Amino acid sequence: VSDVFIPSKTTKSGQRFGFVRSRAVPDMEEFLSKLQDIWLGAFKLRINISRFRRDSPSPRSPLR
Repeated sequence: VSDVFIPSKTTKSGQRFGFVRSRAVPDMEEFLSKLQDIWLGAFKLRINISRFRRDSPSPRSPLR
C-alpha cells in the first residue's frame, strides 16, 4: 500500500468510502481475493478496481 485517502463525506445512502493505491501487484486476482476476506469489526470490505488511472497527484491535495 502506497497511499490511502478516506474522505469525510459519505455516499447518498450514508456509507463511508475510501481509496487505496498500491504499488505493482504481481497477481491481482489473488490480491483481490485476500482483500475481499477482510472484516473491520462488523463491516466487510468491498473492493473495486479503479476505472480510471491517476498519473500524478492532484494539485489540490496536500503534500504529506
